[in-house]
Amino acid sequence: MYSSFYFDIIPCNGDVMNINFDWYNVFYYVCEFKNVTKAANFLCVSQPAITKSIRKLEESLGKKLITKNTKGIELTHDGMILYNEIKEPIEKLNGTSNAFAKKSNEFDKEICINAGFSTTKCYILKVLAKFNEKYPKIKFNLSSDDYDIALQKLREGKYDIIFFTKQEVNETYDNIVIEKWITVEDELVVSSLVCDKYPSYITLKELNNYPIICKLGSGTGRKNLENEFSKAGLKFLPTYQLSHNYLVEEYVKLGIGIGLVVTNLVKKELENKELIPIKTDFKLPKREYAYAYRVDSNSYHIIREFVEKLHNM
Repeated sequence: MYSSFYFDIIPCNGDVMNINFDWYNVFYYVCEFKNVTKAANFLCVSQPAITKSIRKLEESLGKKLITKNTKGIELTHDGMILYNEIKEPIEKLNGTSNAFAKKSNEFDKEICINAGFSTTKCYILKVLAKFNEKYPKIKFNLSSDDYDIALQKLREGKYDIIFFTKQEVNETYDNIVIEKWITVEDELVVSSLVCDKYPSYITLKELNNYPIICKLGSGTGRKNLENEFSKAGLKFLPTYQLSHNYLVEEYVKLGIGIGLVVTNLVKKELENKELIPIKTDFKLPKREYAYAYRVDSNSYHIIREFVEKLHNM
């Protein structure tokens, strides 16, 4: 029962009275359905309870609000005035209550995220830490599937949000939103432990003469490097092919070879000189990291707040 929501209505005796919000709510639905039975069914209460609420509202206001007829009910002149006064605030309040209930339920569930290990380590985990401070009941499930698999799981509702390189997208879906996140660059680096064993400048033609470490598969960064080789009539021949970018980074740190890394993900290592860039006679194109989520997801409000925090890092 509500006791703090009132309308500015003064009964005939001139006194402002405390009137239960539920009476107004019942009156609103009776007016909407123009039928006591339908209003009772919608509100899941008995017809006598509806009639009693209307009678109490009429007694409190000192006005006759409705009359019965063969089709249902008919509003009196005072009833029509009251209905017009309460319609908008009632609808707003009911809408707010529904939205709150929905969001409240959402904040006690599991959110499934798909992203690369390095992306998770450098960006997502930091946001999740802050997010869980505010919503400790939310559980996050992190995966690292390739884009095609992740997209299919997103479409099936198995993932709530996925992260990827925007160049991987080759089609759009009506119920999936794709938004740009950050711009990234790829470059070749070597560990400071062995940098004296490598020249500071290596041409594309010379690159295959050195042990090259890169991510396995058809990632966009690797594709861009393969394209450079192809344009020169050459074939890219990596020595080590690893499943994730973070493994590439770790292999390079051990001094095993030259690694193709995402500059944004090794910013700290570059700043403290743990990794040293290799200059080349070509420059790889910049890429856009993006994310996608379903607009019809029952976790929509959580996802929107999550990505807002991600952008504000």
